[in-house]
Amino acid sequence: MARRNTAEALGEAATHALRRREPDLPCLEATVRRIATDNRLHPWEWLVLPDGRLLKSDAVDHHAGHDLLGCQDLAWDIAGAVVELGLDAETLRAALERDTGRPISPDLLRLYGICYLAFQMGACSMAAASCGAWPAEASRLGAAAARYAAGLRRLIG
Repeated sequence: MARRNTAEALGEAATHALRRREPDLPCLEATVRRIATDNRLHPWEWLVLPDGRLLKSDAVDHHAGHDLLGCQDLAWDIAGAVVELGLDAETLRAALERDTGRPISPDLLRLYGICYLAFQMGACSMAAASCGAWPAEASRLGAAAARYAAGLRRLIG
């Protein structure tokens, strides 16, 4: 998915950076501990409570959605929080390692950052292409796809 979406949006040359990571995949797979992840960390998924605390809404079943994500390592949701909320990856990773008592691979987190951006970019691009009767929504989704593409370009160098 990451290679395909990257090639379609950024060109085949951009996928070479992803291919260079392929020999690392078996080692990274060994660090994965799949759980029922949220998979959707967009800003509109959060509520600010009257006391200022944040509450994640509808996080119960996104791992069971009809997309290709399914259950992932906690690193997937960290990557999503970094992309969507602008949080610092290392700070969040360290806090979650401390709170959960289990290590989260920095290398897996970097790969998931690329995959998260590629997935969201593809999803927004497909949605924008299907909004012919709603040009404002197509424009909003196209801008979101471009934002994800810019982030992906930065990560893959």
